[in-house]
Amino acid sequence: MSYSGKFFQLEEAILLPRPQNAGGPPIMVGGSGPQRTLPLAARYADIWNGQLVTPEQFRERNEQLDELIDAEGRQPKDVRRTMTFIPVCGRNPAELEARLSWTRRVVPMFAAMPLDALTGMLQESFNAFVGTPEELIEQIRKYAAAGADEVMLQFAGLDDIEGLEVLAEYILPEARTL
Repeated sequence: MSYSGKFFQLEEAILLPRPQNAGGPPIMVGGSGPQRTLPLAARYADIWNGQLVTPEQFRERNEQLDELIDAEGRQPKDVRRTMTFIPVCGRNPAELEARLSWTRRVVPMFAAMPLDALTGMLQESFNAFVGTPEELIEQIRKYAAAGADEVMLQFAGLDDIEGLEVLAEYILPEARTL
C-alpha cells in the first residue's frame, strides 16, 4: 500500500497483522436476539457473544443456537460461546460506592438510591457485574454453567487503576479456573 498525504508518505507499506487463518479472521456475532441474531450467528459466526441476558436466558439461547447450527449443517462445537460484561467491583461497600459514584452524577434518579438498591437495579436492568469480588466470581460461574466458554470484562473505569487492579488480583485468577 502506498500513500502520500500532507504530513505522511508511505511506499509499499505492509499492513499488519494479517489474518493467519486461510479463511480470514474469526467472525464474532454479538447480541442475543432469537429471531435475527442467533440465526446469523448459526450461519456465519465462529464466536457468538451473548449480551444483556440472565444466565438462564443465556442457557436457552445457547440451546437454540445449537439447534440453528445443526440446521445449517454445522457442528455446535464450531461456535465458541462468550458473554461481555461491564464489571464494577469493590472489596467492600465503601469501595463499591466510590466506583459507582459516576452513575449517581450522570443519572439523577440514582443519586439518592441506597447502594444495595442501585447494585440490584444495575444487575437486573443492565446485566452489569456489580459487587464484591466474590459476587462477581459467582456471577461468572453461573454463566460458565450456562455454557459460556469465555467471559469478557469491558472495564469502563478509564482512570480507575485501583479498580482494574482489584479485577486483576481477585477476579481473573478465579475466572481462569472455571
